[in-house]
Amino acid sequence: MVLKGDAKICIDAINKPSNPCPWTLIIPIRNIRALLDCFSSCSFVWVNRSCNGVAHHAARFALNFRLSFFFNKDNLPPALA
Repeated sequence: MVLKGDAKICIDAINKPSNPCPWTLIIPIRNIRALLDCFSSCSFVWVNRSCNGVAHHAARFALNFRLSFFFNKDNLPPALA
């Protein structure tokens, strides 16, 4: 599994445990690292935000939409279509 994200500080903190990270990220990063043992293969890759537009718009939509939903080709928000 490859997880991509545009938060470089977070991706670097996950991939390089020896690098210092902001104190606000220490617990979430430790939790993520602990969960990595549950997967046979898992990597984290940083992508530039301009290349992560669809995921960004989907996350923003999910934060504003309070009901359960799923996307398919017939109900995509305009920014994702």
